[in-house]
Amino acid sequence: MISRITLLSPVQSLLTALTSSPTSPAYISTILSTFTIEPPPFIHEHGLLQLAPFLGRTFTGTDGIARYFELLAESLSISNMTFEPEETWLVDDDCMAVVLRGRARFRWKRTGQGWEETFIYRVALAEERGGDIGSGGGVDMARAGASPSSPATASDDSRGKGNLKVVEYQVWADTGAAYLARMGKLGDLMGEKGGVEGIYFAREDGEGDVAVGDKEMEARKMEGRETQSSLNRKKSGHQDILGSGLNVYGSCG
Repeated sequence: MISRITLLSPVQSLLTALTSSPTSPAYISTILSTFTIEPPPFIHEHGLLQLAPFLGRTFTGTDGIARYFELLAESLSISNMTFEPEETWLVDDDCMAVVLRGRARFRWKRTGQGWEETFIYRVALAEERGGDIGSGGGVDMARAGASPSSPATASDDSRGKGNLKVVEYQVWADTGAAYLARMGKLGDLMGEKGGVEGIYFAREDGEGDVAVGDKEMEARKMEGRETQSSLNRKKSGHQDILGSGLNVYGSCG
């Protein structure tokens, strides 16, 4: 039976790669080095396909893995990623799989809206039966962001046949928050009491994110939305005629 330490080592390598700088030229190739080539690996982040480009699809093979992380990098900025201690991880020796929880801050790049969440990974392992990433394994190296001669893709004992590597990577995360941030509607979650913990908006100067406070959130709530007095008129049945007519056909935007 494979020891717990042996099973956890490739998982730790994956987590280290995931928490490295996404702006590094070797970011994707470093992640790829933690996955098998043969058997073909796959990634699946659970959720409706319509909610985000990286959800609800199975990305298979080395090129598929690279494409998944390309889509993530195009859509999201991720920071403050941490994971629970190893003692809390669920390890299945028979299936050679590990389930763990992490937490991070995500921001949809196009809208600048972000949130904090807890997510779950299931990482299954297998012995590498193929070649190395840099030795004819069928990897598009230009797409992976590295050259075959770069240190991240050079052949070494850690990437040879027989070593345990990641063959399956499944993700369960807050798809609702991702969709709302993508559509620029995270602010719609705010009630009359103001900000909600764990929701952030990009600073106007582009330097990081800020938590949304009461006054700032109130201003955002009013942008493109009905006033409270308008909502009260609806409840009382005294909505103005123009507004009533427009609602029949939807918004004018």
